[in-house]
Amino acid sequence: MNIDIPENATSDQLRVLLEVMLLLSQPGSVREKLQLSFEKIGMLPCCYGLYLFSCPPQAAAGAGPTVLIHQWGKALLKPELQETFLAEPEPGHFIALTAEAVGEAPQGTFYASSVPVASEARTLLLADWSSERDFSVSLLSPFVQALGGMLSQEKAAEELAVQRDYLQAVIDHLPGLVFCKDYEGRFTLVNKRVAEIYGAPPGELLGKTDLDFNPFPAEVDRYLAEDQKVIREKETVWLPEDYIITPSGQRIDLQTVKVPIQRPGQQQADVLGIAIDVSYWRGIEAREQRQRLQYENFIHHASEGIYYVACEPPIPCDLPPEEQTLLYYERARFEHCNESMARMYHLDSAESLIGMRIMDLHKGSGFDHNWEVTLRFFESGMRIWGFETCEQLPDGTTAWFANHTVGIVEGGLLVGIWGGQLDITAQKKIELSLLHKQAELELVLEGARVATWEWDIPEEAARFNDYFAIMLGYQLEELPVSPQGFNRELVHPHDLSGFIRAAQEYINYGKEDEVFEYEIRLKKKDGGYKWLLARGRPVGWEGKGRPTRGRGIFIDIDERKQTELRLKRQQEMLTLVSESTEVAFWEWTPGEPLAHLSATFFKVLGHEKPQSGWLDLSAFIAMLHPDDRNAFEAYVLERLKTPEKGFEAEVRIQQLSGRFLWVYCRGELYHLEGQERIAGLIINIDERKRAELNLVRSQERTNLILDAAELGLWEWNPTTGHCFFSAHWAGMLGYEQHELAPRLETFWELVHPDDRLGFAPQLNDHLEGKIPYFEVELRMRNRSGDWVWVYDQGRIVRYNREGEPTLLAGVHININERKQAERDLAEREAFFRSLYEDSPLGIFICDADGLILQANNRAYQVLGYPRDKLAGTLLESLGTEPGIMDGVKQAQEQTHQVYKVERPLQHKSGRVIWANLMFSLLLDSDGDMRYIICSVEDITARVKAEEELRSSRQLKRAIIEALPDLKFRIDRSGHFVSYFTTVSESLSLLMQPDDFLGKKLEEVLPPYLASGLRQNLERALSSHKVQAFEYPLLMSDGLKHYEARVNAINEEEVIVVIRDITDLKNMERDLKQKLEELAANNDMLTKYVESNAQLENFAHTVSHDLREPVRTMNSFARLLQARYREKLDDDAHAYLDFISESASHMNKQIEDLLEFARLTNSESPGYEEVDLNRLIEVIRRALRGLIADKGAVIDLPETSLPVVLGNPTKLGQLFQNLISNGIKFHKPGVPPVVSLRYEELPDRWRFEVSDNGIGIPQEQQGQVFLLF
Repeated sequence: MNIDIPENATSDQLRVLLEVMLLLSQPGSVREKLQLSFEKIGMLPCCYGLYLFSCPPQAAAGAGPTVLIHQWGKALLKPELQETFLAEPEPGHFIALTAEAVGEAPQGTFYASSVPVASEARTLLLADWSSERDFSVSLLSPFVQALGGMLSQEKAAEELAVQRDYLQAVIDHLPGLVFCKDYEGRFTLVNKRVAEIYGAPPGELLGKTDLDFNPFPAEVDRYLAEDQKVIREKETVWLPEDYIITPSGQRIDLQTVKVPIQRPGQQQADVLGIAIDVSYWRGIEAREQRQRLQYENFIHHASEGIYYVACEPPIPCDLPPEEQTLLYYERARFEHCNESMARMYHLDSAESLIGMRIMDLHKGSGFDHNWEVTLRFFESGMRIWGFETCEQLPDGTTAWFANHTVGIVEGGLLVGIWGGQLDITAQKKIELSLLHKQAELELVLEGARVATWEWDIPEEAARFNDYFAIMLGYQLEELPVSPQGFNRELVHPHDLSGFIRAAQEYINYGKEDEVFEYEIRLKKKDGGYKWLLARGRPVGWEGKGRPTRGRGIFIDIDERKQTELRLKRQQEMLTLVSESTEVAFWEWTPGEPLAHLSATFFKVLGHEKPQSGWLDLSAFIAMLHPDDRNAFEAYVLERLKTPEKGFEAEVRIQQLSGRFLWVYCRGELYHLEGQERIAGLIINIDERKRAELNLVRSQERTNLILDAAELGLWEWNPTTGHCFFSAHWAGMLGYEQHELAPRLETFWELVHPDDRLGFAPQLNDHLEGKIPYFEVELRMRNRSGDWVWVYDQGRIVRYNREGEPTLLAGVHININERKQAERDLAEREAFFRSLYEDSPLGIFICDADGLILQANNRAYQVLGYPRDKLAGTLLESLGTEPGIMDGVKQAQEQTHQVYKVERPLQHKSGRVIWANLMFSLLLDSDGDMRYIICSVEDITARVKAEEELRSSRQLKRAIIEALPDLKFRIDRSGHFVSYFTTVSESLSLLMQPDDFLGKKLEEVLPPYLASGLRQNLERALSSHKVQAFEYPLLMSDGLKHYEARVNAINEEEVIVVIRDITDLKNMERDLKQKLEELAANNDMLTKYVESNAQLENFAHTVSHDLREPVRTMNSFARLLQARYREKLDDDAHAYLDFISESASHMNKQIEDLLEFARLTNSESPGYEEVDLNRLIEVIRRALRGLIADKGAVIDLPETSLPVVLGNPTKLGQLFQNLISNGIKFHKPGVPPVVSLRYEELPDRWRFEVSDNGIGIPQEQQGQVFLLF
């Protein structure tokens, strides 16, 4: 049967074929399914045959399966193909035949065979020993392995081809020659560069040798010998530089390296060669050699002297130029020069000059000049051109030389100088003869400040002379090289368009004999601009009448232009000053009766429309103050007799209003057109003169101020060390002036050690001129040893002729209070920061548009948002209704005020909260709003309370009216403001309300009562405590007794409550009588109940004396909390709570004391159920100050204390005394620990109180419970 294998079979198709082959190894029942697989295989196109044969019996007994397959396979081949078949298969190899190569199919069965050996076909022979029995897997396994090997080899071959192509591409792109040869010299690898040199494609070179392309046999033999040596010795060889001649005749210089390489499966190594083309670098070296030879030839034959001076040792470049010049003359010697140089010094050869010192040549009459030019060499960066030296030659004559020198610097050191020199002695002699004319010419050229320029339009070139570069501060090579660059880089932007337009008009005009002129500003190297006059004309024209070249000069007119601009500005300023500062100008020709004055003079006199004009001199003299008139006239006439004829004076001149004005009058002589004239000015100095008069008085006041300000003055002479300390200087430290030695050490001894380090640098910087004065804040020790902060400022006030300071002076100012204020400010800033973060009010900081920038914790808590979630939100969006930002507008209208408004806000949970919004604005320096500060107070509870308050207002009014007291509001001045009373009470008033409201106490009440009430009113306002007093008052129905209580409402008003205590007084009188009766009876019982009576009397006395102050203390504590809640901090609230609780506890103890007194005489013990847990907690609160002070620990049982039957007062006193004693009497250095334990017994409770204190002596333990 046939199974086709396609020539282009894929991996999936081959896997199907393997599946079929595996089925052949199954039993016959399974092989019936082969038909399906065969149909599947039969669908593959373009197939070759796969044959199954039966093997003859004699074949199996002879040679092995491989040999049989080999013999039968060869027999199957067509005769013309048998030569390509292997003579004998190698071990492990099998036979594969193509379908075309097989003739008629033989009969029989064959063993399986695989992997192609001598063919490219994929067809395989498959056979078995017998067709009668089932196939076995072992018989098919060689075939399966062979088929898998084919797939692996195919994939490996594809990957190898990709890698080979990539490697070949890399090698082809290398700039050098890359090749590989075997031992016989045959090329096995070449890159494109090798192929280009040999003039053949890369494929034609493979397998061939150099002899096939190189026409030089000796060179080929040398290559082969080098290659074989590398292969034999297996070492890399770098060959000397060589060259080759290509078939095209081109010479190529190569640097070659050859490396032995060993390929897998190959016994003999190959040689890999890489040759770098160095022809370019060899060409550069050759050019350099030629240039060097030319240079040396030039130096040798040059008419100019060329030399090299060596500096040994080298001169550091960072030294000052003067020191460098000195070292140069000490170290510089000629090391190299040409013959022309030697001839200049009248020597036979250059060798005669070698080693000679520069100093020996520069000495003589020209030494100073030579020193200056050498110094200039070092100052100009060790490069100088065209400087002249006057040198003394070895034969004693003098010669002048022109030099060009360049310093050679290596590693920051000057090692030598290359220079060129010309003998200019003859020229110098001519110069001496023409010195005068030369000087005049130089002055003309220097004054003219002329530079040259040339434009070459076709070449777009611009050329300038050296002076043009110097004129603008550039090096010549830094200037633009084209006209376009000149316009772009140098011409001022404001002048460029006009300059181009003027040049274009000149070119269009086309007049060759006309000179182009234009004033223009050119940019200097330092960034400024210089005014130049550009003058020039074309010197070459093209056929179309367009210029091709132009030449001209630049004339420096900067000073003239600047002067013109200054004159213009000065004229404008002069006019402005004359008009604004009341400076008048005048002019007079001596001998003339009239003088011309500017309009400002008449303006000063008070004219409404002042204009310049002429004024008679006699009229001017008449305007002067009588006290000044004669003296001024005589002074001017005397000055006119002098050659200068100038004068100046301060006189008073009368205005039109009659008021005399102080003026300064000045005149100076000048000549105009050969005629003498006097011009001057008149300046209004009235304010200055009056200020001078006030200056004396001001100086006196200044001295008084200095004394009042207690400024400490000091002086120090750094030359002698002597000091002066004023009385105030010593007084601010608590000393008398004579107690301080006048020396600098006194000051240093008083300065705080930590401040000396900061003071000394300031003083040194001022002494060195780095700062105009020194100032420092430092601490100084006063007489009592405390440190006082002082501000010290001083400066040099006198120098000697050498410019050294001889006197420093300054002041001391006591800044101790400011320093304390700064510390307080820092603490206050920290406090306000704490207020911001811990404020009970929410605070939003917004920009001018109401965008929230930041907020404190309370703001987020009020609105229920997490931290930082409101930043970037508009404040307006927080309200349930629009209008929040209206508060900002109101705050803007109310300058320097806080605007308050109540608005509903939206809580994050959705509920509405009422808030009191307080807006304040932060403005910038221009008064514009910069930040909005919005404080938010949650008043939801208050709004609700106010609603409830409004609903109960009638009830409160009824309660007030029901009180059985008269109530009056009286202000600080004693006027009745208002009153509160019932209808029935109004009948008891002394007069009707309209008769006393608005009137003073003295106008309404009897004198004794008005005086007493006013005294108590003033005490209540000053102490803010309730003042009470009793007074009698005779009424129509008899003598009445009243109690008046006065309490401050605020700083300006009090409320006075009047209560009728007549009945109480009567009862007290009756009670007194009863008490007197009881006292008599008690005397009879004293002997029997002395102890109980004493205790009861003590309790009543204590109760009477203590309850009232305790009640007052408690009431005022609560009043402080209610009235100043918003002004007190948390600590103050805690203190008030402690006072209130202590007062309540003390009141309870007083009541218990009374109860105890009653119990003492009572048969009932007063037992009740007592919760010991609550009792112990009350005791702990009462003792919390003692507990905190001692660091005590109250150790209670883990379980709750029981509820017992007993007297709560006695039990409380019992446990409080035991616990407090345990805390008070503790061991030194040991924190007290008091433990409470209990035990339930059948008929009682047993309690144990223990501590770690000093204990109770044995003899006193029986007295512990006597009180209880």
